[in-house]
Amino acid sequence: MLSRKKSYREYINEAKNKIRELFEKEKAMYVTEIKVRLDGSVDERTRFWHWVTYDALQEMRRDGELKRRPRRGVYYIEEEEGERSRKRGSKITFYYPSSLSYADVAPIIRKKLDLVNEYATIASKVGGYAEEVVKKALEAENFTVVGRNVKKFRDREWHRKGEPDFVAYGEKEDRYYAIQVKNRLTYPEWDDIATLIDVSDYFGIRPWFIARQLPGDYTLDIIKSKGFYTTFLKLIIPESHMDLAKKLRDILGFPVVFREHEAIRMLREKFARIHGYP
Repeated sequence: MLSRKKSYREYINEAKNKIRELFEKEKAMYVTEIKVRLDGSVDERTRFWHWVTYDALQEMRRDGELKRRPRRGVYYIEEEEGERSRKRGSKITFYYPSSLSYADVAPIIRKKLDLVNEYATIASKVGGYAEEVVKKALEAENFTVVGRNVKKFRDREWHRKGEPDFVAYGEKEDRYYAIQVKNRLTYPEWDDIATLIDVSDYFGIRPWFIARQLPGDYTLDIIKSKGFYTTFLKLIIPESHMDLAKKLRDILGFPVVFREHEAIRMLREKFARIHGYP
């Protein structure tokens, strides 16, 4: 017997229960921390799209179950000649149970805010590093990378923004792929998905989106466009930032991988499946 499709209200109620379970262990959490912990990356049995979790949080706040506290920090970027540039961080909203006072959670919020700002100093580096790891995994799994940041393929040139990170060829299936890589805690922007579909269609090859996590409506559009997707779930961080990666894992509960050989092995297992897809 086929199971009945759940309503959005049922998903919201289930997400609220999971959020309550998280707050039994954590006194204060920020929005992305909660979203990632519940998006299937940590436990595949618990998977809520980020907007479901967000809507559940807002409802719990409106009902008086949670309080919120927006904070904004600063972080520093290393510039040339050893100089440091001070940057203003994004506004981060923390939530905590209404049974607690702000004084109860303020030290926890400060600790987590400092960690979020520390990660912000390497966020751009993390994206570029993941592309290098993906390239190594593709080549190890018998895909030939024929171009990086490809604006021109065969006799066609893409004149807009959003060129693929790679164009790769799979000899076994005799197929070319336009590949985009996103190594981030939040979902990729919808425009990233749509642009990859457009540029792939323009080049006459297949789109392949590789990201830490993707929601179902994104993956459905990729599949309907005769494309492929790979979700690797764990944030890929350079081993040189191992200490930070461990803090992100232990304090914020983020799924991370910081040893390159482990990241490559993880990706290879997933990439191997693409050869066999029609």
